[in-house]
Amino acid sequence: MATFGLGASERHIGTLDADGVALAAIQGLYDVMKAEIEHRDARIEALENRLADLERLIRESIHPGRPLGEESTTDSDGARADPRPEVR
Repeated sequence: MATFGLGASERHIGTLDADGVALAAIQGLYDVMKAEIEHRDARIEALENRLADLERLIRESIHPGRPLGEESTTDSDGARADPRPEVR
């Protein structure tokens, strides 16, 4: 009998046994990759949150008191910053 119980002899492995070994290897690789992907997804989410916080801090330091998402329509001299002509 084979050392690992695969096949009928010490020198041969049956095709069904080989398929089982391949399936076990695929399942093991899947588990490893799934864990790796979950770890990367968590890291990406943390970095996205950190970036959003930094962007918010920059906006707040440049324009204190202005609500987020509100764009300026004037430049530093008070003139209209939009190059399009003003509609009256």
